[in-house]
Amino acid sequence: MTAPVLQREPPAGARPSFQEMSSRAVAAVARDWWPTGWFVLGLVAGSRALSDNSFLTHLATGRLILDGRVPHADPYTFTSAGQPWVVQSWLYSVSVAALERLAGAWSIRLAVGVVVGALVSLLWRLARDADSLVGRVAVTSGAVVIGLDAWNERPQSVAVLLVALTMLVLLEQRSVWWLAPVFGLWVNLHGSWPVGLIVVGGLSLRALIDRRRLDWSVVSAPVVAASSVVCGALLSPYGWSLVRFPLTLLSRGDVLQYLVEWRRPQLGDVATVALILQVALAVWAVWRRRAWGWVPLVVVMLALAVSARRNLPLASLVLVPVAASAWRQPGALRGALAPPRRTVAAVVLAAIVMLGVIVGTAPSAYDLGPYPVAAVEWLQSRNLVGTALDGKVTPAEGRIAHPDYVGNFLEWRFGSAAGAYLDDRAELASEALMAGYAQVLLGGRGDWKRILERDAIDVVVWPEGEFLADRLSASTQWRVAHRSRDGSGVDWLVFCRRESVVASRCGI
Repeated sequence: MTAPVLQREPPAGARPSFQEMSSRAVAAVARDWWPTGWFVLGLVAGSRALSDNSFLTHLATGRLILDGRVPHADPYTFTSAGQPWVVQSWLYSVSVAALERLAGAWSIRLAVGVVVGALVSLLWRLARDADSLVGRVAVTSGAVVIGLDAWNERPQSVAVLLVALTMLVLLEQRSVWWLAPVFGLWVNLHGSWPVGLIVVGGLSLRALIDRRRLDWSVVSAPVVAASSVVCGALLSPYGWSLVRFPLTLLSRGDVLQYLVEWRRPQLGDVATVALILQVALAVWAVWRRRAWGWVPLVVVMLALAVSARRNLPLASLVLVPVAASAWRQPGALRGALAPPRRTVAAVVLAAIVMLGVIVGTAPSAYDLGPYPVAAVEWLQSRNLVGTALDGKVTPAEGRIAHPDYVGNFLEWRFGSAAGAYLDDRAELASEALMAGYAQVLLGGRGDWKRILERDAIDVVVWPEGEFLADRLSASTQWRVAHRSRDGSGVDWLVFCRRESVVASRCGI
């Protein structure tokens, strides 16, 4: 019998070898501190100052709902006033407005940071098939690069988090009943819930292809998800209209073509290049592992990404587990010890508290640099917008034309008394309004005088140096009544029509 070979202990005081130090370093970085690190990164990046123009309207709408006025018609613009409006994200609007009312706008920043942090850490978990540390970091980083700019205070950030949760439930084969609260809330939070159903259908089809048999385990997820959407919608203030909303919006292709986020991605964009690399890696992984079950979902998500820029982050997230499987190196990450959960919870809580203190003590929770704050204050001082009467803000006399994002700012500032020209709610604007705005007032292709006369515009707020501002400056029918600079260094001009009901208020 051969005696066992015993490994000798290193002599006391001996320094560990380079190989031992390297293995210890790899073991350290391979621990589950990575998702914690990703969470902190997302927490910091997601809690940046509130500035998105769409969010401003979401918050204004939440305030209306908290005051008992659930809008079923457009309360903000004079061009779409009274037109039926389904607030697809009513629950999100109420949530952020409640946070503002309870603790101030800084709490919204912190809440958004927590959402983005959770999303980024879930990306790490979805990439668990990448046994290589380098591969897992690469795949996760690619998705973060594509999505981090889009993950902000808009409700679509919560929707992307729900996509990640949906994939986690199905890929880790957890109970499909977890999808009930996910989709029941999703239909009230954002109109992107059909993408969630696509993901559920794609993963169920993958299970069918892999197992080659149809049973309840395959069809249960789509049934639960779809049923939860219907139930969630019927319990909302908008009922079945929430279910119809995505189809209604997509039928407005005549208007969506004018919105940048609904246009096709450009090859020169960093996000587009990153997604192309991710798709190539996913295709290679499918071929290498003969994982044909992934093909339908990959094809559908690629089609969505090609159709509109706004779908790039969603497609990238769904491709994470597919691309991660291309980095399988058995043993590379196995056996690493996770830190105690209490330690991780303490670190995460400390990060949230520290960031909360920083955000809460900041001079302002908002970054209003891109908006004509001084120009709007000048208009308000002359009762040209948001007129104050007996402590209430009422619509002012006269009509103001402005860029679409300024409309969102006016709605946040004055609520239903905004009297805005238009904003970025594509489901409400008519094709004629959007064509006149985008092609003529912005693009300079057409008769700008006809557009302003058609909409009975008396006042125009426009950035200096752009087409419409140049034409109004040269016109004898209009006069520059005010000039001011916004926080980003852009000069804004306020033009008043010389022969109008508000000419005297403009000092003409």
